Amino acid sequence: MDGWTFTQGWAKTFALQTGSLHWDDPSRTLYIGFDTGRVVRLRISEENPMHYQELTELGVHTLRVNGILANADTGSFTSISDDGTLKVTDNATGSVVTELRPSQGGLKSLIAFSHRNCMGISDAKGNLHLFTKSGSPIEHIVTTTVESRSEIKGLALS
Repeated sequence: MDGWTFTQGWAKTFALQTGSLHWDDPSRTLYIGFDTGRVVRLRISEENPMHYQELTELGVHTLRVNGILANADTGSFTSISDDGTLKVTDNATGSVVTELRPSQGGLKSLIAFSHRNCMGISDAKGNLHLFTKSGSPIEHIVTTTVESRSEIKGLALS
């Protein structure tokens, strides 16, 4: 098995279905987005990764959370949802500091292009939206549409 060994450290059960997970290494925080639009944050102990602190659960969206990106520089996270909104939430206060609606459809996938300091967001209408990743407020760069206008469910880097 090429030297890899996996051992379960801990598990946490939720009564809801999750649509998105994001690990932020600088803050050692796992972000979990749910079908209800809520976001749970688990801060993992640096001294003992078997322990975690559950931060305040946030009702960020009204429908399924499909993507989350943390920004250690600003102390915030960006999330997208089937409700069609992109929201930037302050980690310390839990307040939404920016809310955008890039298109008329639900937002389906969120990916960071770290080398370009921007992020890509796909939607249910066949659009790919590029936004700045840092700064306040974030800014729209460009939108491009696939010819078929079909839903783009996932984005990946290679």
